[in-house]
Amino acid sequence: MIKTALPFLMSILPLAANYQWSSVPIGGGGYVTGVVVHPRERALVYIRTDVGGAYRWSEPADAGGRHWIPLSDFVRWENGDFVSIDGLAVDPVDPEVVYVCAGNGQAEMSDVFKSSDRGVHWTRTHLDKLFHGNGGARWCGERIAVDPFDSRRVLVGTRRDGLWLNPAAGEPGAWSRLDGLPSTAGHVLVVCFDPLVRSRIYAGVANGGFHRSDDGGYRGKLLAALPT
Repeated sequence: MIKTALPFLMSILPLAANYQWSSVPIGGGGYVTGVVVHPRERALVYIRTDVGGAYRWSEPADAGGRHWIPLSDFVRWENGDFVSIDGLAVDPVDPEVVYVCAGNGQAEMSDVFKSSDRGVHWTRTHLDKLFHGNGGARWCGERIAVDPFDSRRVLVGTRRDGLWLNPAAGEPGAWSRLDGLPSTAGHVLVVCFDPLVRSRIYAGVANGGFHRSDDGGYRGKLLAALPT
C-alpha cells in the first residue's frame, strides 16, 4: 500500500508547496444590532453584531472592493467575549477613529476598545465595566458617543455602573463617572451629544426614561411626558 501511495504523494507535493491559504468569507454572525455612518464620509459605514464582531463597509477604492471587512479578528478563544459588540461610535472629526464597547456579560471580559486606523488595530481603554453585546436591549441604540465639539470627550453608558466620561480620547486611566443621572440609573441604554448645543447630552436609562444634561453630564434632569 505504501509503495502504491508514494508516487501519488510525490506528484501532489509541488501543488501543496505552491498553494496559498486564505480565509473563507462567511459573513457576519448573529444579529446586526447597530449601524453607524460617519457624518462626514458617507461611504464609511460600520455595523455591530451580538456575537459576530464589528464590520466596516469597503468601497471599490478600498482594498478588495465592495464588501464587509471584519474588524474583530484579533479576538481569540481565550478572550472570545469581545466578539459581542454592545456599542459603536465614530469620531465625527477624524474618520480614522472608531470605538466599540465589547463584552458578553462578564465584567472581567468587558471593555471599550479604540482604533485609530478604521478598525485594523485596536487598543483597550480599560474602562472595564460590564457590557453585554448579546444581552437584552442590545438593539436600543448606541451606548457610546464622541462629542462633536471636542472629540477628545468620549461618553459611555454601562449596563450596571451608570454614565462615564473620558476627556482624553479614550486614554486608559482617564475615565470618571458622571453624576448627572439618578443613583438608580445603573443601566444606561443609549447616549448622545446634541450636535447643535455644546455640552448638552441625552441619556436613556433602562426603566428610567430619558434624561438631559446641559453641562456635559454633571447635572441632569428627567424629561417629562416620555415613556420609561
